[in-house]
Amino acid sequence: SLSDRINLMSGALDWTTRGVVTPVKDQSHCGSCWAFSSTGVLESAYAIKTGTLLSLAEQELVDCLMVNKTTGIGEGCAGGWPYDAMKFAETYDFCTEETYPYTATDGRCALSTGKGCSVGLKAGTVKGYVSVPKNETGFLASIAIMPLSITVKAEANMQHYKSGVISVPCN
Repeated sequence: SLSDRINLMSGALDWTTRGVVTPVKDQSHCGSCWAFSSTGVLESAYAIKTGTLLSLAEQELVDCLMVNKTTGIGEGCAGGWPYDAMKFAETYDFCTEETYPYTATDGRCALSTGKGCSVGLKAGTVKGYVSVPKNETGFLASIAIMPLSITVKAEANMQHYKSGVISVPCN
Protein backbone atom coordinates (compact mmCIF):
# COMPACT_ATOMS: atom_id res chain seq x y z
CA SER A 1 0.00 0.00 0.00
CA LEU A 2 1.00 3.65 -0.29
CA SER A 3 1.28 3.92 3.51
CA ASP A 4 3.67 0.92 3.54
CA ARG A 5 5.85 2.61 0.92
CA ILE A 6 5.88 5.86 2.92
CA ASN A 7 6.69 3.94 6.11
CA LEU A 8 9.49 2.11 4.31
CA MET A 9 11.01 5.35 3.05
CA SER A 10 11.01 6.69 6.60
CA GLY A 11 12.50 3.46 7.99
CA ALA A 12 9.30 2.56 9.83
CA LEU A 13 8.18 -0.56 7.92
CA ASP A 14 8.98 -3.61 10.05
CA TRP A 15 7.59 -6.90 8.72
CA THR A 16 8.39 -8.69 11.99
CA THR A 17 5.65 -6.71 13.76
CA ARG A 18 2.99 -7.81 11.25
CA GLY A 19 2.93 -11.52 12.05
CA VAL A 20 4.37 -12.61 8.71
CA VAL A 21 7.94 -13.47 9.74
CA THR A 22 8.97 -16.57 11.71
CA PRO A 23 11.34 -16.22 14.69
CA VAL A 24 15.09 -16.16 14.04
CA LYS A 25 16.49 -19.58 13.11
CA ASP A 26 20.06 -20.90 13.44
CA GLN A 27 21.76 -22.45 10.42
CA SER A 28 24.66 -23.65 12.61
CA HIS A 29 27.84 -24.69 10.79
CA CYS A 30 26.07 -25.72 7.56
CA GLY A 31 26.38 -23.31 4.61
CA SER A 32 22.61 -23.28 4.13
CA CYS A 33 21.87 -19.56 4.41
CA TRP A 34 20.29 -19.80 0.94
CA ALA A 35 17.76 -22.34 2.29
CA PHE A 36 16.89 -20.16 5.30
CA SER A 37 16.52 -17.09 3.09
CA SER A 38 14.28 -19.05 0.73
CA THR A 39 12.01 -20.52 3.40
CA GLY A 40 11.78 -17.09 5.01
CA VAL A 41 10.47 -15.42 1.88
CA LEU A 42 8.08 -18.30 1.15
CA GLU A 43 6.77 -18.28 4.71
CA SER A 44 6.18 -14.54 4.57
CA ALA A 45 4.55 -14.57 1.14
CA TYR A 46 2.19 -17.33 2.27
CA ALA A 47 1.36 -15.48 5.50
CA ILE A 48 0.64 -12.25 3.63
CA LYS A 49 -1.62 -14.08 1.17
CA THR A 50 -3.47 -16.38 3.61
CA GLY A 51 -2.99 -14.98 7.10
CA THR A 52 -1.33 -18.23 8.22
CA LEU A 53 2.35 -18.22 9.18
CA LEU A 54 4.08 -21.55 8.51
CA SER A 55 7.59 -22.64 9.42
CA LEU A 56 8.95 -24.50 6.39
CA ALA A 57 11.71 -27.13 6.32
CA GLU A 58 15.12 -25.74 5.39
CA GLN A 59 16.41 -29.30 5.72
CA GLU A 60 14.20 -30.40 2.83
CA LEU A 61 15.97 -27.90 0.59
CA VAL A 62 19.40 -28.89 1.91
CA ASP A 63 18.65 -32.58 1.27
CA CYS A 64 16.69 -32.36 -1.98
CA LEU A 65 18.39 -29.68 -4.08
CA MET A 66 21.40 -31.30 -5.67
CA VAL A 67 23.52 -30.14 -8.58
CA ASN A 68 24.26 -33.74 -9.57
CA LYS A 69 21.27 -36.00 -8.99
CA THR A 70 23.32 -39.11 -9.84
CA THR A 71 25.95 -38.64 -7.16
CA GLY A 72 23.83 -36.59 -4.77
CA ILE A 73 26.60 -33.99 -4.55
CA GLY A 74 25.78 -30.32 -4.73
CA GLU A 75 24.12 -27.41 -2.99
CA GLY A 76 23.07 -28.44 0.53
CA CYS A 77 25.60 -27.32 3.12
CA ALA A 78 27.97 -26.27 0.33
CA GLY A 79 25.76 -23.30 -0.56
CA GLY A 80 22.99 -22.76 -3.04
CA TRP A 81 20.61 -20.30 -4.64
CA PRO A 82 17.18 -19.06 -3.63
CA TYR A 83 15.90 -19.27 -7.23
CA ASP A 84 16.57 -23.04 -7.18
CA ALA A 85 14.54 -23.25 -3.97
CA MET A 86 11.66 -21.34 -5.59
CA LYS A 87 11.69 -23.74 -8.55
CA PHE A 88 11.63 -26.66 -6.09
CA ALA A 89 8.64 -25.14 -4.26
CA GLU A 90 6.77 -24.77 -7.58
CA THR A 91 7.18 -28.47 -8.35
CA TYR A 92 7.19 -30.39 -5.06
CA ASP A 93 5.26 -30.46 -1.81
CA PHE A 94 7.15 -28.46 0.83
CA CYS A 95 7.28 -29.94 4.33
CA THR A 96 6.85 -28.13 7.62
CA GLU A 97 9.95 -27.68 9.74
CA GLU A 98 8.31 -29.53 12.63
CA THR A 99 8.00 -32.74 10.59
CA TYR A 100 11.28 -32.40 8.65
CA PRO A 101 13.61 -30.95 11.31
CA TYR A 102 16.86 -29.16 10.57
CA THR A 103 20.04 -31.16 11.22
CA ALA A 104 22.69 -28.81 9.74
CA THR A 105 24.09 -31.70 7.66
CA ASP A 106 23.58 -32.95 4.12
CA GLY A 107 21.09 -35.80 4.23
CA ARG A 108 18.94 -37.98 2.01
CA CYS A 109 15.97 -36.29 0.40
CA ALA A 110 12.61 -37.34 1.84
CA LEU A 111 11.29 -37.46 -1.73
CA SER A 112 13.68 -40.32 -2.54
CA THR A 113 13.50 -42.10 0.82
CA GLY A 114 9.72 -42.12 1.15
CA LYS A 115 9.97 -40.29 4.50
CA GLY A 116 6.62 -38.80 5.33
CA CYS A 117 6.11 -35.26 6.52
CA SER A 118 3.31 -32.78 6.97
CA VAL A 119 2.99 -30.66 3.88
CA GLY A 120 3.12 -26.91 4.52
CA LEU A 121 2.94 -25.79 0.89
CA LYS A 122 1.38 -28.07 -1.71
CA ALA A 123 3.17 -28.39 -5.03
CA GLY A 124 1.96 -25.62 -7.33
CA THR A 125 1.18 -23.15 -4.53
CA VAL A 126 4.29 -21.21 -5.56
CA LYS A 127 3.87 -19.92 -9.08
CA GLY A 128 7.24 -18.34 -9.78
CA TYR A 129 9.46 -15.65 -8.43
CA VAL A 130 10.70 -12.24 -9.50
CA SER A 131 14.24 -10.94 -9.37
CA VAL A 132 14.37 -7.52 -7.74
CA PRO A 133 16.04 -4.75 -9.75
CA LYS A 134 19.56 -4.18 -8.42
CA ASN A 135 19.05 -0.57 -7.43
CA GLU A 136 17.63 1.31 -4.46
CA THR A 137 14.34 2.13 -6.16
CA GLY A 138 13.70 -1.50 -7.12
CA PHE A 139 14.65 -2.71 -3.66
CA LEU A 140 12.42 -0.18 -1.86
CA ALA A 141 9.46 -0.87 -4.13
CA SER A 142 9.84 -4.63 -3.60
CA ILE A 143 10.42 -4.64 0.15
CA ALA A 144 7.27 -2.54 0.60
CA ILE A 145 5.29 -5.47 -0.87
CA MET A 146 6.85 -8.28 1.17
CA PRO A 147 10.09 -9.47 2.79
CA LEU A 148 12.79 -10.47 0.28
CA SER A 149 15.37 -13.20 -0.11
CA ILE A 150 18.77 -11.57 -0.42
CA THR A 151 22.14 -13.24 -0.97
CA VAL A 152 25.46 -11.94 0.30
CA LYS A 153 28.85 -13.42 -0.45
CA ALA A 154 29.92 -14.24 3.12
CA GLU A 155 33.65 -13.62 3.20
CA ALA A 156 35.86 -14.78 6.10
CA ASN A 157 35.28 -11.50 7.96
CA MET A 158 31.56 -12.31 8.23
CA GLN A 159 31.91 -15.86 9.57
CA HIS A 160 31.81 -14.83 13.25
CA TYR A 161 29.52 -11.80 12.98
CA LYS A 162 27.45 -11.15 16.11
CA SER A 163 26.06 -7.62 15.85
CA GLY A 164 26.55 -4.10 14.59
CA VAL A 165 27.52 -2.75 11.20
CA ILE A 166 30.26 -4.46 9.20
CA SER A 167 32.39 -1.85 7.48
CA VAL A 168 34.59 -3.84 5.12
CA PRO A 169 34.49 -4.05 1.33
CA CYS A 170 31.72 -6.31 0.02
CA ASN A 171 31.96 -8.23 -3.26
